Amino acid sequence: MSRHRRVLVAAATFAVAQLILVIGGFADNAICDDAFYYFQISKHAAAGAGFTFDGLHATNGFHPLLGWLGVPVFAVLHSPWGPIRVILCMLGLATAATGYVLFRIGRSIGDERAGELMALLFLLSPFSWIIPLGGCEGGLVVLCIALAIWQAARMREVDIRSALMLGALVGLAGLARTDNVFLAVGMFGWLLTRTRRPRPLLAFMAAAALVMSPWVIWNLMRFGTIMQVSGAAKLAFHLHHRLPFGLRYVFSNLYEVAAFPTQFMVGELMLPRQWTAVFVIANACIFAAAVTADMRRRPHSALVPLGVLVVLHIVYYVFVQRSYFSWYVMPLVLGAAVLQGERLARASRLRVAGVLVASALMCVLTLGCFFQRYPREVHARENAIAHILAEIEQLPRNAHAGSWNAGAVGYFGTIRRPDVSIINLDCLVNNELFAAYLRGEYTPWVVANVEWLVDRPAGPLDRSVVVPVRGVLSRIVATPQ
Repeated sequence: MSRHRRVLVAAATFAVAQLILVIGGFADNAICDDAFYYFQISKHAAAGAGFTFDGLHATNGFHPLLGWLGVPVFAVLHSPWGPIRVILCMLGLATAATGYVLFRIGRSIGDERAGELMALLFLLSPFSWIIPLGGCEGGLVVLCIALAIWQAARMREVDIRSALMLGALVGLAGLARTDNVFLAVGMFGWLLTRTRRPRPLLAFMAAAALVMSPWVIWNLMRFGTIMQVSGAAKLAFHLHHRLPFGLRYVFSNLYEVAAFPTQFMVGELMLPRQWTAVFVIANACIFAAAVTADMRRRPHSALVPLGVLVVLHIVYYVFVQRSYFSWYVMPLVLGAAVLQGERLARASRLRVAGVLVASALMCVLTLGCFFQRYPREVHARENAIAHILAEIEQLPRNAHAGSWNAGAVGYFGTIRRPDVSIINLDCLVNNELFAAYLRGEYTPWVVANVEWLVDRPAGPLDRSVVVPVRGVLSRIVATPQ
């Protein structure tokens, strides 16, 4: 069997497995709360309310490509879980397609063996199996990055036509996740090493800008900035898994880039770490065995922009944002697979077999740990908040209720009570509240716009305006208690 056919079989097998996990409900426990921000925003856009989470205030707290792709899905499908399953299938298939694109990258740089190993190692990563099914943009991100790298690898000569295509694909990657501006930096630097002629460089920048322009123009016209409120809120509040600041924490923070996603994958999220370090060390050993197979040969220049993306990604999240979420890791998974495959291309069969077998074993063990912690439970995310949904169903007509972890609560709550508005209070998808926070008016804004809480009081909210009613339900009052 040819390498091309082996990769096709591997990608197809991966794709079928992803569809089984989604359609069979095995992935329902993997969906993160932030994914429901996407679902709710796309649902509102499909209904004609615009890009808004609460139906009242516009937001740019999402990455546009997945948000836009969700709109026709919600326009056609109206059941609570039908659109979710379609979107998860799209993300799983995008991840499978990424494996095939990696093979084409290897072929384009003149090394089919490297391409085959890149693809197999990517598809054998447990992160590739689970993270995209969390419902966020990871599957689209790696596919768009891989397509841009493939185009670069195919460019024997830098002309205007090829530069336009490259720019369009980099722009598409920016729509998939806006921090892929780091890829644009790396790709522009790579182009400068290939040509100094202004026309191809201008064509690249124009194509990337044109693809990004609908998102950029809408943001400037609606909010006066291209900064997404989700990123601004994370910078301000260091939401979820905050990384400490200071030189003495540099190495521990770098470790967390690998450890925190691994903690989620081995089923220890929100639990004491018992196996996380073991899995991190084991994966590091496999990675080292692969990349040390060939230390002298320079990597193909078309792969360097991916390395720039990986480095700048780590620098930004460790030293600037100083918080890390598990689904951020997919570009690093892609970069690791490319580097390992490229380094193993001239290694002995014994070393290659050892790395592949060890990777497969770690994949099986990691998935086993994950599904032991998160077994198949159809509609798991909806079931987990049943007590909150019960309170929402009892709210007065046209009530405005607030929640910090508002994704699933807002999505399912407004399906059960379409007249109720669920307002996000951690500002990830609430531009107006974040602007009020910057003015020092967080609590007054909540008092003016929110009548009820269906979550425990948190964040900068003055607790004196919160009157507990029962369970998670509280009343917001204008006069402090």
